[in-house]
Amino acid sequence: MSISVAIATFGDEIWKQTASRAISSAENQTTPAQNIVHVHADYLHEARNLAADQCEGDWIVFLDADDELDSRYLESMTEKIDSLDSDLWLVQPATLGIVDGREDPYPVVIPSKRSITDGNWMVIGTMVAKSVFTSVGGFAYFEMYEDWDLWIRCMKYRDWE
Repeated sequence: MSISVAIATFGDEIWKQTASRAISSAENQTTPAQNIVHVHADYLHEARNLAADQCEGDWIVFLDADDELDSRYLESMTEKIDSLDSDLWLVQPATLGIVDGREDPYPVVIPSKRSITDGNWMVIGTMVAKSVFTSVGGFAYFEMYEDWDLWIRCMKYRDWE
């Protein structure tokens, strides 16, 4: 199993912080990425799709300029996926929260009991299988929520198979 990190930037000056945040956090992982790709384009969906085309891993994590991953992010995600026996297509990263009175730092595998149609609760760093990303046609242009559109299409893709 291999994971690529796709860093997409677009538009104005905010993309200049990419090196100190997104790229730096991707490069400083305890488990290295298959490859780290940064693409700057006129539109976010365009940058994300161009970056995904260059990703060599089985899985893709999309980051924006101001996103940062914990240094054990790829290690934790790899351990979780390797421990499962199911056909996965989306994995939501761990967010520290309290579940049944204890911290729950483990990634959530999709599908789960929580419906993506109820809200865009997929957070930064959600991983998508590259084969599924390609099959659903990547990101579409929206002024906002283009990631939510992608996650919904990924969910529908599995229903269509």
